[in-house]
Amino acid sequence: MKFFNTAGPINVEDHFCIDPLSRFDMMDILQLIEQKKYFILRAPKQSGKTSFLLALADYLNKQGKFKCLYFNIESVHTDQNDLAESVKGILNELSSRARDFLDDDYPERITPKILSERGPNQSINEILTLWVKSSDKPIILLIDDIDSIKGSIFASLLRQLRSGYDKRPKLFPHSIVLCGVEDIRFVKITDSSGDVVTAGDIFNIDAKSLRLNNFNLDEIKSLFHQGIDNIGIEIEENAIQKIWQLTDGQPWIVNALGYEICFEMIPRKQDIKKIRERDVDEAAENIIQRREMHLRNLVDKLSEDRVKKLISCMLI
Repeated sequence: MKFFNTAGPINVEDHFCIDPLSRFDMMDILQLIEQKKYFILRAPKQSGKTSFLLALADYLNKQGKFKCLYFNIESVHTDQNDLAESVKGILNELSSRARDFLDDDYPERITPKILSERGPNQSINEILTLWVKSSDKPIILLIDDIDSIKGSIFASLLRQLRSGYDKRPKLFPHSIVLCGVEDIRFVKITDSSGDVVTAGDIFNIDAKSLRLNNFNLDEIKSLFHQGIDNIGIEIEENAIQKIWQLTDGQPWIVNALGYEICFEMIPRKQDIKKIRERDVDEAAENIIQRREMHLRNLVDKLSEDRVKKLISCMLI
């Protein structure tokens, strides 16, 4: 049985959803890839970034022209003070994903030797070079949660990706997508020398920074009609407009409202024959009262100095 997804990437077999590949302009994305560009995708948490990247990897691999690997480096966040261990973590994640999703164990076989011989500041570049050289197809990397790593680790990764840029596509990845919450071009980094720079100063080869937008009104309608058609109920137009008003199309909130109405309120009450505006208001209040994790994170953000300054200026 399908349901509204409020945790992790979507699975089209399990979840009511908007086609992930429709969330970006695919002509723009594919053109950047064909042109061997390195570029950035960004959006707030729980907006659909990972779902898009997974769908893009699947699409490109099915086309047969490229070998496309998605991997997430968020787990490296725990090793921020150890460059060697962090780079090892990045390469281990890349290697295991290549083995499990591309049936390619070449990175896994060479990683220990290269780490030992080249050290953390050269190993990523060397392993990618050797992997691409051995591959029968151009390689594309989709690196998720790129902004979860900081400082000298972030600087080293970006420098190693930049230093191989001129070798592409025969000796380095054809195209690389860096995905995160922030626009990494403006992220400040204190590297191993103590210098403070922006990621854009280091990674000055990016072609574009593209932002994933919220759902539009038509997408909200499509998503909710999938849900209500599944349970055999109707929804008033005013209720759809209320959802749009309350959420501005933010995907997690839209899905949270859908789940609360269709899988919590309706089974509990059993007398709702049509979803009305008041039902949406009740669902929103229920979510607020439960202090869902993503709402608590938002409240925490409001206590940060930089956000306080911005809100203060808006209120004056």
